[in-house]
Amino acid sequence: MNYTIDIAAQRSGLTKNVIRAWELRYKALLPLRTDSNRRLYTEEDIEKLKLLNDLTHQGFRIGSIANLSNEELKYLFDKSIKEQKNVRSDNDNYNEIISKFIKLTKEFDERKIRQSLDDLNVRLPKKIIITEIILPLFQIIGDMWRDGRLRISHEHFATAIFKNFLLDMKESEYITEYAPKIIVCTPVGQHHELAATAIAVLATTIGYNTIYLGANVPSEDIASAANQSNSKYVILSIIYPENDSIIINNLKKLRSYLPETDILVGGNLKNEIISHLSDMKIEYINSLDSLLKRIEIS
Repeated sequence: MNYTIDIAAQRSGLTKNVIRAWELRYKALLPLRTDSNRRLYTEEDIEKLKLLNDLTHQGFRIGSIANLSNEELKYLFDKSIKEQKNVRSDNDNYNEIISKFIKLTKEFDERKIRQSLDDLNVRLPKKIIITEIILPLFQIIGDMWRDGRLRISHEHFATAIFKNFLLDMKESEYITEYAPKIIVCTPVGQHHELAATAIAVLATTIGYNTIYLGANVPSEDIASAANQSNSKYVILSIIYPENDSIIINNLKKLRSYLPETDILVGGNLKNEIISHLSDMKIEYINSLDSLLKRIEIS
C-alpha cells in the first residue's frame, strides 16, 4: 500500500516539513507521485523515515546517513544500541550526551546544561569535549534549525551557554608571555562563531597565546590585531556563507593587508571559494585535526 505524507508523518514521528526538507536537501527519499503531484510513501519509505528519526536523535547527522539503505540504517541503529548497552562505566557515550544536550536545549534548561558541562570538564580532556561532543552537537543543532525541528531561539540559547563555557576553558590554560600568538575569529558576514571559539581553545591547549576576536570582524581590524600582536597565524572560521562575493572580497582585502602572514580558513566552503583561496595563497583546512597539525609548535 501507498500512504499520504500525513500518514507517513504520523507513523514516522516526523513533521511533514521535516520529511519534505530531507527529500529536497538530502535526497533521503524519492516518493511516488499521484496525477495531482501528491506524494505517496511505501512501507519501506516509512520504515526509513523512522530509522532516520531514531538515528538523528542519537546524534547522527542527517547529511551523513540520508542516502543509506534501510539495511544499512538498521545495522547502524542496532550497532549504536549495542554500544550504548555495553558501554563501560568509565567511558562516555558521546551520542547519548549529545542527545541529552539537545533535549535540555529544547527545554531551555540552562542550569542542567551548565551542570552537565561542569561534570564533563572534570572527567574528560578538553579536546574530547570539543571534538566529540560540542562541535558535533552544534552541527546537529544547525541541521535541526534548518529543518524546522528547532527554533532560532534554541540555537541562540545554546550558543550563548556553550560559547561562555569554551571561553572559560580558554582562560583556564596557563600560557607564558613568550608563547607564539595566533588570531582566531570569523570574517565580516559570519555570525556563527562557536567553531571559531572552539579553535581558539584548542590552539591555547597546544601552547599558543590565542587572541580571540569573535564574530563578524572587518578585514582591517583582523589585520591590525595581527600586525600589532605579531601573530604567527590568522585563522578564520566560515560557516554556511550566504554571499560568496562578500567572503572573497574580504579575504582579498585581508591578504593585501597581511601579505606575509599565514592565513588559514576552515569551514564548509564551496569549491568556487576554495579555488579563490588558492589564488590568494590562503590555505583551506578541511578538518580540525589537520588544522592542529598545521599549526603544531615544533
